[in-house]
Amino acid sequence: MHHRHYNLRDQLYRYLTLPMSMALLGAMLLSCSKELPLPVTLDSQVAERALKQSASVNIGPGERIIGSAMLLPNGRIVTNLHVVQHRTDSVRITLDGANFIPVKLIAKDTQTDLALFQLPPDEYSDLSLPEIADPQAGIPIFAYGAAFGLHQSYLQGYISHPERRLEKDTPHYVQTQGITCPGMSGAPVYTLRGHWVGINRAAYGYSVGTGIGLIIPASTVRAFLDQSGAEN
Repeated sequence: MHHRHYNLRDQLYRYLTLPMSMALLGAMLLSCSKELPLPVTLDSQVAERALKQSASVNIGPGERIIGSAMLLPNGRIVTNLHVVQHRTDSVRITLDGANFIPVKLIAKDTQTDLALFQLPPDEYSDLSLPEIADPQAGIPIFAYGAAFGLHQSYLQGYISHPERRLEKDTPHYVQTQGITCPGMSGAPVYTLRGHWVGINRAAYGYSVGTGIGLIIPASTVRAFLDQSGAEN
């Protein structure tokens, strides 16, 4: 009888306290969300603008896509230098996933791992740089890029650390979760409000889109563009 009474008391304790704990947790999460209101879905206008600035990289011959890039004002294209390797004279860009356009190298920087190219005058429409985001941990982000060579693939994740420095006296990165996989290097990354976070650079111990990634901050990219004489 004593053993049966103990089990009943234990079950009552669990059934009564668990809902109370869950309710308390829910209230805490709700209060946090009120402090930092964020959209939970991607606005169609934000998505359309991001798609217009999304490009994929190919090194000819052939049509295999090897990375991603961002379309800038005046037909400029920025991507990671490591994406194009040392074959900067044979880089081609596709804006629609089908037609590949040869581009000319304008500038490169090994320290920031950035390369700037120019599209022919008749191959682009006018664009403007989006507003630069203020990175904060927990903010949802997204990117259109060539995930596994698939043009304009949509990935969504969040910022896990706003200023990650891997070594002393080296440029810092924005650390992310969920938007890094092969082919996404060079892809522009935005908040769900359309603010520009930076350029996807590399994975850091990833597991197909769910691991840690590193982004070159938009401010660093902007400084590279200014030093290169790119018109913004």
